Amino acid sequence: MSPEPRTRVLLFPSAYYPHVGGIEEVTRQLALHLAARGHHAEVVTNLWPAGTAARETLDGVPVTRLPLVLPEHSPRGGGRFAAVAPRSAVRLTRLTGRFDLLHVIGAGPNAAYAAALRRLLGARVVLTLQGEFRADAHRAFERSRSLRFGLRRLLASADAVTACSRFVLDELSDSGLDVRAGAEVIPNGVNPREFDRAEQGGYVLAAGRLVEQKGLDTLLRAYAAARAELGGRRLVLAGDGPERARLESLADSLGLNGDVSFLGSVGRERLAELLGGADLFAFPSRYEAFGVALLEAMAAGVPAVAARAGGVPEFAVDGESALLVPPDDARAFADALVRLARDGALARRLAAGGRAQAQRHAWDAIAGRYEGVYRRVLA
Repeated sequence: MSPEPRTRVLLFPSAYYPHVGGIEEVTRQLALHLAARGHHAEVVTNLWPAGTAARETLDGVPVTRLPLVLPEHSPRGGGRFAAVAPRSAVRLTRLTGRFDLLHVIGAGPNAAYAAALRRLLGARVVLTLQGEFRADAHRAFERSRSLRFGLRRLLASADAVTACSRFVLDELSDSGLDVRAGAEVIPNGVNPREFDRAEQGGYVLAAGRLVEQKGLDTLLRAYAAARAELGGRRLVLAGDGPERARLESLADSLGLNGDVSFLGSVGRERLAELLGGADLFAFPSRYEAFGVALLEAMAAGVPAVAARAGGVPEFAVDGESALLVPPDDARAFADALVRLARDGALARRLAAGGRAQAQRHAWDAIAGRYEGVYRRVLA
């Protein structure tokens, strides 16, 4: 039962739809489940990518976008920052004044603004960490003092800190950042009802951004080594990003033309359809703060092979809910794919184990854990 009076929560992710990614989906699901629990949730985020509406309603959730300019964004960034940032700061403080709680999700420009305005915000602040360093393909934290300032200051001043995995908290500590002892791990969630299995479609599926840390070059090499033993299964890659041209060139050099499909970015409904028809799921990330795409494959009952990287082993158990192999080991990944393709009993066992794990990470339960954090902060 939801507490009374209902809580007014302003979710402040580093990015949001139409851009596609883990933080965007975490924010969307949290907003929807908070509303289902009787709370009021809205989203404020960066005015990005270009051409995005400043205000709109998505899935019934009001979304406001502000230009969160940082001084290092360009050689002329200082001038643009001086012209734009004060207006965004005023609008953000006015907006937060209508809410009980500001939930910062991910530490991008959103966190830098929340940190700089901390004493002016009319709301309590919760910070949720989603992998703030290597998860960024552009290495923004290495280049931006503003981002480092924002993360360091919010770690010290937020009313509560959570992270999607123990790995994320350990990574911050190893980087010399002070992570408070009371920081809580709340894993990312999944909506199992979103993924109904269809007839198998005879392909191996991978889904995610086409960036270096996702390890898709390793997957292409693994698929090239295993292709003859996969019973004619094609490889389907859903997602887009700066590595696409390089990956397409690699597929061509490996002689995979006709057996590998690059679909580009896909929406939620199309992703569910693809999972519904996949025989196997491949998750070769070199680095992963959590691994929402793998959890979604588990929810769909698709037997998976995944790299044992980052936060993945915190929810994927080798031999029970997935097969885990070392990152960057194309031979081991190929062997695991072939093993699953040949061993129907193993594939069925992993599918059942994956579904059970996904049920334990259902958003109904995860939203309840965040609700508990809000309750403690507001008390």
